[in-house]
Amino acid sequence: MVGNEGFVGVELLLGGGSTPSRAIVRTAGEVLGLPAETLRDEIARGPLATHLLLRYTMTLIDQVAQTAVCNRHHSLDQRHCRWLLMSLDRTQGNEVVATQGLIANMLGVRREGVTEVAFAMQRLGLIHYVRGRILVLDRRGLERRTCECYAVVEREYHRLLPGRVATPVPQWSTVGPWNQTTVPNNLPTPAVIAMARAPQKKTRHAPAKTLAPPALAATPPNKARNARDIPAVHGITCVAGAAAATAIGSSAPAAKLAHEAKAA
Repeated sequence: MVGNEGFVGVELLLGGGSTPSRAIVRTAGEVLGLPAETLRDEIARGPLATHLLLRYTMTLIDQVAQTAVCNRHHSLDQRHCRWLLMSLDRTQGNEVVATQGLIANMLGVRREGVTEVAFAMQRLGLIHYVRGRILVLDRRGLERRTCECYAVVEREYHRLLPGRVATPVPQWSTVGPWNQTTVPNNLPTPAVIAMARAPQKKTRHAPAKTLAPPALAATPPNKARNARDIPAVHGITCVAGAAAATAIGSSAPAAKLAHEAKAA
């Protein structure tokens, strides 16, 4: 899961020319895109950009590893809470736009299980769910209900990315003696550094049509954009603002995705 703290396209940073994954926009917002060559030039100017981007890549690897452990050992209720909290952190709000079918797909479970858990949390006053929108009413309640995996991932984000937008760090006695605090938000993030000397072009993206909940069906045509608009090879997409993207497995090569993006 990638939000305003990171970017899509770490394969280029690691020396790869293609990716087996597809990035899907699931929350509307603004993104900043730049050609891959521009990023290479920025990295060649000095170690600052490289160090920041590599630190973000480390947090992404930690997130993937911890998610795999969580999906194997923890309950659906705990995983659902973790997913909601991570989504909130990356959109800087208290609302998540997602259908129960999408959440089930992200967690690798049946839709009926997600429906049951969501209704249980709604009865407890933690969330309010209506027409593909989840309004979080009690964030602290979700933090108490989730597993320690959320705190493990967040601790790494705060340690490795001090320039990330400030969010409260949850306190867990099972993962270390660290206090509830916030991090400064006046330091450059990987996305900002990568774009420092590149022409910046703002583009508004919205979730793909097949994933859009009923409440978003009336989105004006000038704001509705297909998720394929994200370049996969010719450019790195830096996710900023309120946008959040989720990478899922796909057999489509990155070159094909880039061609689709240019043709859209």
